[in-house]
Amino acid sequence: MTYYFINNISNNITDITAHIIFIGFLILIIIFNIVFNKLIESNDLLLKTKLKEQENKYIQENLNYIKAIKYDVDNIEHRMNYILQSIEYDLINENYSEAILKIKAQKETVLNISPIIVTNNETFDFILNLEIKSLLQDSKEIKTCISISKNPIYNHPVVAYRITKFLKCIYNFYQRVELFITEKENEYLDVKIIVPHYLEHSASFEENLNTFDDYSISIIKNDETMIIQYSDSLSS
Repeated sequence: MTYYFINNISNNITDITAHIIFIGFLILIIIFNIVFNKLIESNDLLLKTKLKEQENKYIQENLNYIKAIKYDVDNIEHRMNYILQSIEYDLINENYSEAILKIKAQKETVLNISPIIVTNNETFDFILNLEIKSLLQDSKEIKTCISISKNPIYNHPVVAYRITKFLKCIYNFYQRVELFITEKENEYLDVKIIVPHYLEHSASFEENLNTFDDYSISIIKNDETMIIQYSDSLSS
């Protein structure tokens, strides 16, 4: 009798222990699921926040580019207005030879700089041509060699404006540049600019390039020329 009593208690203890272990294991699973779901929610919130920041940055960049386009167009209109007023003044004062020379000079300028870049990417071509025409009217010199495909990514003004921003910086130090733009396997855009290597410009120029911290710029020098280049991912 005592044996059966003790044996029954032992079996009950074993069953209770098994139940406790099962319940504990079940609680751990529930806790794990709660923590896992919280991590997923946290990651989703972080991703949404990051996407929202990128969207805001994208909107701000577009606003900046629109302002830059307006500034360039206004600048060209101002120059054209000045030239037309000058020609009008010559005609009123019967300085016909001066007026004809100015008209011929403007015709030559238009023929020489339009169009410079034709890649069949309308936004890309418009922004680069607008900037380069402005530079040429300031007596700058440029040679271009561009080999890119027709790609919807170039309809985003960021690609072209990164190039024009880079060009403006270089033209602050150099009068003449050679611009090479190539596309690598539809994944990367390689932008390369060749300028004369002037030792007196080199230090201040490279210091200025350090402000372009999001360009990953590399520089190759020899005695006569300096090659400045960077690559942009077309998928980013």
